[in-house]
Amino acid sequence: MARTQNNLAKIYLAQGKVEEAVKRFETAIATNPNNLGAYLTLAHLHMEAKQPEEAKMVYDRALAQFPNLWIAANNLAYLKSEYPRSADDLQKALELAKKAYQLRPKEANTADTLGWIYYKMGDPKSSLPLLEEAVSRVPQGAVFNYHLGWSVTARGTRKKPGRASRRPSRAARILSAGKRRSKLFSNCLEGFLLLEEASPWPENTRSRQRKKRFSSSAP
Repeated sequence: MARTQNNLAKIYLAQGKVEEAVKRFETAIATNPNNLGAYLTLAHLHMEAKQPEEAKMVYDRALAQFPNLWIAANNLAYLKSEYPRSADDLQKALELAKKAYQLRPKEANTADTLGWIYYKMGDPKSSLPLLEEAVSRVPQGAVFNYHLGWSVTARGTRKKPGRASRRPSRAARILSAGKRRSKLFSNCLEGFLLLEEASPWPENTRSRQRKKRFSSSAP
């Protein structure tokens, strides 16, 4: 029965009938709560439909059935950090990201998620090694390079007056490389070029203002 529901859901999905596909995957999960593929596909469908809260609930249900499912822990951590509903969501996201990283330490996605959450918590020192690890594992990863660029900028050192370097900063080089790899960078590269003389984040008010200006580009 569960396999039939899965197959029907895939057919509806191929036909572009997303709502019908969601219903079928829900039925598949109700029929067999251990249907791992149904959880992951259903969560992905909700994300494609810009329904992060529904995706969170699906990942929560998946973790209830599969406590050591690293991809569910990782993705739920990312969603909680990007779409928080309470003041403690970021801390919960950190705990989930740590768990995912422990379960899958050689996976670029877990390193990136944990590093990005540290960055969002105002801890670029902890963030940077993890984001560097993610990029080292997947050098062409556009989002990984994007996150690393922000973290490098956050850890930038204030330059002495009158001695501004003519060489692009490390953050600008990372973002420039990322722009060549993905259109994701088309709206944010200018922001990093402007941050050439930024001091350590978050003390630099001007840096915060510039980041706010370009924050709409962040994933």
